[in-house]
Amino acid sequence: MVRRFGTSKRPVLLSMRTYGPGRDFEVTVAGEIAARLQQAPQFGIAYGLHELSFPSLHHNARAGAYGPAVLLSSALATKKHRQVGGFAAEPMPDSDFEATVDRISLGTSHQTFVLDTGSVLPVLSALRTCTDALVRSWGLDPAEQAELTCRPKVADKKWISEILKDFPSELEYQGKDGRLNLRVMVDKAGQPTQCETVNAFRNANFNTKVCDIVIGMARFEPALDSNSQPVASFFSGSIVYVN
Repeated sequence: MVRRFGTSKRPVLLSMRTYGPGRDFEVTVAGEIAARLQQAPQFGIAYGLHELSFPSLHHNARAGAYGPAVLLSSALATKKHRQVGGFAAEPMPDSDFEATVDRISLGTSHQTFVLDTGSVLPVLSALRTCTDALVRSWGLDPAEQAELTCRPKVADKKWISEILKDFPSELEYQGKDGRLNLRVMVDKAGQPTQCETVNAFRNANFNTKVCDIVIGMARFEPALDSNSQPVASFFSGSIVYVN
């Protein structure tokens, strides 16, 4: 989802990406607002008229003609919804909550910026159609995935540390931060069966090495269906490199 706000002289870009069904989004805000957020020691995001939630995972970047940008992981949820590392603990969207969202606010201790989106329901409805088709392309049943009581969870973080040991050369040379998005298919025993880097780095060898580490080392607690029985599902997450 991409939307432009502001004026021709002071444009603001809002982008919200998701890599599967659920509440979790990769949010990018670019323009003058982002420049202010970059200077703040901490900033929060809120949907609708709810309180700000402060992301634990974000980094600074640039977005072409818009200039400064901030990228963060955010759950389309309120502070009352339990989150882990910026991601929603509950698997599926909350339609009642989403019906209340007609703006997105970003705030520091001194300022709050409001992006008047209007109702997000029509956009989210179209998005769900796309993500359902994506889930089917992975060989999974969207209806079953929508009824999960628990997503796959990382059982051992050693593989994440192993990935972080190798800093992407293109980021190191440019002195930039970066984000690596992963999608991992996980069987009902918690074993990774397939790995894909999404919006990956240009270095194909690096992307291949990351997935080799995931398949060789990663272990998960499997997803649970509506009867709390283990089922095949997918894990998605982001690893942030800070230069």
